[in-house]
Amino acid sequence: MKINGMRKWMAAIAAAAAVFSLAGCLPGGENAGDSGAARQIESDLHVIVTNPDAMASSNPGTYIEAEREAYDRIAGSGEEGLVYMTERIARSREDGLEEWILARACADMLGGEEASAGAEQSWETGKDWLAAREAEQK
Repeated sequence: MKINGMRKWMAAIAAAAAVFSLAGCLPGGENAGDSGAARQIESDLHVIVTNPDAMASSNPGTYIEAEREAYDRIAGSGEEGLVYMTERIARSREDGLEEWILARACADMLGGEEASAGAEQSWETGKDWLAAREAEQK
């Protein structure tokens, strides 16, 4: 009886883990960020958004400048990084600092007018950038 109950419990845990993994909540899921580029992006993004000197600012550019090396690694993460960042922005429930920094890195990676220093960007949030990019691709 105890063994049968234990098996049911283990099966329930395995099923829950499979659901979370498929949803990208655990390592190994399709969107879990288990690639090397994703791990590096998340690590560098954490460094940027937790910089104590930048936290007093509401300007995302201040955060980037405070941790320029971390940002440059994000913006230099290549095609794998670009795919990861756009998917992360799309699935995020937030549209704040992290999404803005990822969108800025994507815009810098893709080049163009907005990537030029001092150019006025046509978007205000990460999700705005993603929507504009998706509209351009249609």
